[in-house]
Amino acid sequence: MSNKKNNMDEENLSPEQSIIKTISEAGMRDTGFDIAEVFLDDKLLENLQDETLSNIPIIKSIYSLVKSGIAVRDYLFLKKILYFISGFKEVDDEFRKSLEDKYTDPKYRQNMGQELFNALSRFDQLRKADALFKVFAAYIRDEINYQQFSQYSYILQNIDLNNLRILTDFYYSEKYLMIYFINHQPHGHK
Repeated sequence: MSNKKNNMDEENLSPEQSIIKTISEAGMRDTGFDIAEVFLDDKLLENLQDETLSNIPIIKSIYSLVKSGIAVRDYLFLKKILYFISGFKEVDDEFRKSLEDKYTDPKYRQNMGQELFNALSRFDQLRKADALFKVFAAYIRDEINYQQFSQYSYILQNIDLNNLRILTDFYYSEKYLMIYFINHQPHGHK
């Protein structure tokens, strides 16, 4: 009976709850993170019918939406979630312990799940999901605090990663350095 109740509870998880469940439970990590990358291809929707994938809470939640006829936007959202989750395949035991320690409080788990879910849903580039994982990992390792995590998440939502590279290249180029040097000469020396 308790197994049936657990299955019913899993089916009633919100997407925010299921993303945290996926990344915080050891069994889900071992299953989900090892195979998430394999399914990031053109046959993603076909692969979702795979029994192993359908046991991952966040995948089950999103797949039920997709199966009911939701649009391409949701397909891309699922890909962003898989990109995010695939980052966990490289984490060590110390990281996993720190993750488990942070997620003992149910309210905290709900808030972080909602924050991750919202960020992933707003991203307009798939690569941002990988960047979000790196920011999340820094937070779990206590390299940044929650406020910084939220700020970096916001920045990722509002920046174009392609233009960031162009801006960085320009900033470090000789052309920029010459313009900077000319504009910062003392008055009368231009």
